[in-house]
Amino acid sequence: LRCPCCWMTTSWACLTKGQVLRAFAMNAGGALFGIYSIVMAPYFVGSGLMGRWIWRRPNEWVVLFVGAT
Repeated sequence: LRCPCCWMTTSWACLTKGQVLRAFAMNAGGALFGIYSIVMAPYFVGSGLMGRWIWRRPNEWVVLFVGAT
C-alpha cells in the first residue's frame, strides 16, 4: 500500500526487501535514514544490553540532527 504523502514508509519497506535503488527512488532521505538505522541498530542494542556504550557515546549534535530529519 503506497504512502499518500512523503513515501518514507514505502522507502523503508523497499529497504526491508533489499530493493535499495527503489527505496532511494521513493524517498532518498527515508532511504538514508533507514540505512543508518540498519547499520547502527547492532551498536545500540549491544550497548543497551551491556549497560554502557561499546565504543563511545554518540555526539549530541549528531543525535539532534538525525532526530530532527
